[in-house]
Amino acid sequence: MVWYMKIDLGILCFCYGCMTALIILDIINIFRKSKYISMYLLCKIMFCFVEGIIPLAMHIKFYRDGTLYPWNISIDYSRSGINALTLACLLACVGYVFITLGYKNRHNFTFGKRKINTSVNNGVRLEYDSILRYSAIVILFISVFSLLMWTKAYGGIFQFIMQANAIRSGYTNINNSYGFFKHFASSIVIPSYAFFILNIFAEKKKITDIILWIISLIFSVEFLLASDGRMTAGFYFIAYVAIYMQSKSKMIEKKISHKTVISVICLFGIAMLLMLKMDDFTYYIRNGVWNTTKSTEDNSIISSFVYELSFVVKSEQVAIMNAYKIGLQLFNDIGYGLFAWLPSSLAPSSFPRLWTLNSELSGAKSGELPCGIIAQGYYDLRLVGIIALTFIYGKIIKRMDSLEIKTPYGMTLYAALFYSIIRLVSYGMIYDFVQGLFNIFILFIVYFFLRQMLIVKK
Repeated sequence: MVWYMKIDLGILCFCYGCMTALIILDIINIFRKSKYISMYLLCKIMFCFVEGIIPLAMHIKFYRDGTLYPWNISIDYSRSGINALTLACLLACVGYVFITLGYKNRHNFTFGKRKINTSVNNGVRLEYDSILRYSAIVILFISVFSLLMWTKAYGGIFQFIMQANAIRSGYTNINNSYGFFKHFASSIVIPSYAFFILNIFAEKKKITDIILWIISLIFSVEFLLASDGRMTAGFYFIAYVAIYMQSKSKMIEKKISHKTVISVICLFGIAMLLMLKMDDFTYYIRNGVWNTTKSTEDNSIISSFVYELSFVVKSEQVAIMNAYKIGLQLFNDIGYGLFAWLPSSLAPSSFPRLWTLNSELSGAKSGELPCGIIAQGYYDLRLVGIIALTFIYGKIIKRMDSLEIKTPYGMTLYAALFYSIIRLVSYGMIYDFVQGLFNIFILFIVYFFLRQMLIVKK
């Protein structure tokens, strides 16, 4: 590596190091002042991890020995590539600032002034809890059936999980005529959250709720691993941390102790480590022996995290260096998002999928390269797009944290929204977000229908 590129790379590492340190200090300050683990805090932690820690680890490694982490999406470390990465760091700083400004802005969305299911009358609440329980059971049956139908073309759930990496990467050519069932299969996360929340709020635990939660948890993890990958499964578990802390703070109406917070975070960390090692487990199941072909570095925790989230860094670099080739994508992104709930075959070709375009610009020959919130905003409207998208993101987080939630149904809605919103940091496409709202729609429809049958008529 020539000396001037070494200097450029050193400046890049310095910029990411400063940004990461400042974000960590801000997060510590928020944590000290918070009564509970808020959506705001968790989203900022996710932003710090995706936009700060991961790229910093990648750049430091390349600066140190001129190599990338194993399995990493190739990053362009030419002089123009380093300049693009430096600009990406500055844009990430802008995005972080406007998330904060959006959150602290006093002009609120109207729905933030409303209460969600704040009735705490015991008799009424028990009835509504029963409706939520029946709704979760109905959705569980629908989602499991849909999961079985969706994976049928791949030989069933087990075979689908075995081929998950290849399927997500586009290395298989199987034409799945049951692909639309994936929308309904994704609703499996709803009953898992619902039964978990019912157990938290219940004065006396029900063994059936515990069993149903375990069943829905198993199917949820299987679906997420098979369709979206390990980090999406991580987002799923992050929501558990949020709803547990939210529920406890609402119930005892005081600040949760730091000891409890740390204990929950440690449990979440263990869960994440297990998720990161899932490929090793599937390899063992598939071959009957542990995978010994990886190097020690390949199998490290840092390498695993980089492998899962390096696409965010690559997407930002590709967007900055190549976005001019395809023009502004805002209207295409919105247009494509309108068809998120319909079969992909019905989506008009006039609205190209941004992740596919991003993948083509990167030179990838198969699969899709997703865009994080920064790359997404840059593709949509360049700097204005980043400012607008992150500011709106901060506003949404603020409204979510401002909602008064005192019932399991309200908390289940909160969990489903949280799961969709926290993904936006690394999966920023409008289509992906709108698709995630389908689960909330299913819950609302089933819950409303059962409430009409069981209470209104009664």
